[in-house]
Amino acid sequence: MKTMRILLAVLFSFILSACSVMTVNEHELQAGSADGVTFSTTGRPSYDQVWVAATKAMSNGMKIVYSHKASGTIKSRVGADHTGKVVAFFITPTTAHAPQYKIELVSKKPMGFGQPERHNWEPSVIEDFKAALNAK
Repeated sequence: MKTMRILLAVLFSFILSACSVMTVNEHELQAGSADGVTFSTTGRPSYDQVWVAATKAMSNGMKIVYSHKASGTIKSRVGADHTGKVVAFFITPTTAHAPQYKIELVSKKPMGFGQPERHNWEPSVIEDFKAALNAK
């Protein structure tokens, strides 16, 4: 009987662990990630123009879950809450005018058992951002 309780406890722990790796928290994604893709703006747009374009790109087919203009951060989720992929968009500098703005894009999606799979880029987000920025 005691062995059965231990076996059930181990099984229950395993099930809980599996559930936790099948989710991605948007706070896990940070600027400066080695997994991210970085590019810069051209044509000297203002920070407000960059922010509007980023917001538009990050809401196309995704739900924005975190947006903080002062830090240049937007995070969106693709798919279901807590189980969908998270995409983060970081803009620096956050000053009104700059010679160029550095854009960093990082994404992460859960992958069943084990560590969540990381993606280096989201081509549609980059394309949507550039199109929105050029549409000014």
